[in-house]
Amino acid sequence: MRRLTLRLMRWVSWARGLCAALLVFGAVCAFPQQCQAAIYNSWEGFSSSQNPNGVWTYGRTDHPGSTTIVVYQDLGPIYDEHLGGWLTFWYDENHTNPWARYMPCVYQVDAIAGQVHSLRFHPGWLPDADYSVVRWTAPGAGTSDIWVTFTGADLGTKDVFVYYNGNLFDSADLALFESHSYSSPAIAVEAGDMIEFIVGNGGDDGWADSVTLDATVRWAPVPEPGTLIVWSLLGASAISGGWWRRRKRAG
Repeated sequence: MRRLTLRLMRWVSWARGLCAALLVFGAVCAFPQQCQAAIYNSWEGFSSSQNPNGVWTYGRTDHPGSTTIVVYQDLGPIYDEHLGGWLTFWYDENHTNPWARYMPCVYQVDAIAGQVHSLRFHPGWLPDADYSVVRWTAPGAGTSDIWVTFTGADLGTKDVFVYYNGNLFDSADLALFESHSYSSPAIAVEAGDMIEFIVGNGGDDGWADSVTLDATVRWAPVPEPGTLIVWSLLGASAISGGWWRRRKRAG
């Protein structure tokens, strides 16, 4: 009888150890998934039906770096003679020419360039001379990395900017076919923080100042505090349980 009792106790101890190991294994497997990063791209996230669209917003401002923008409310077709077809774009019918639109294909005709699968935006003409803004808004607390390339797609000179919550991260002047790239290391963000990609008229009349934008933001969420606490307790329980069993056997 005593031998059977000892055998049962060993089986119970083994089962407890197995459960503890499974809990720790579950923590290792599940925790990274809960912290999985999301990738947001400017043209992949473009919507021709709603604005804002998730993390992306298209609008205009009279001053780069202002965290207040006027969101484009008008959705209209524009005929592109180089494509020989109609494209959908966001604009403000009360102002002259700032807009944002998706480019589905590539072309190069005369002095106009297009890139396959890209977002193109354009500042306003004089006298308004508004800046066109593509804004990414953080969905929650975490860290964000930025990669962006601006490419001049029209004859005019234009200036481009990257702002974070009204703070200038980068700027450049572009001519036709010129490109400018920028990337940032991970920055801490809170829900509602804004990264803005902006184009202006570069000091000319703004007539031919469209720019192709390829922006990617990688956002990694901060783990929930409760999740960290639970898995820490489970891990501590498994370790302490193993230590206690070894101590009993040693005694």
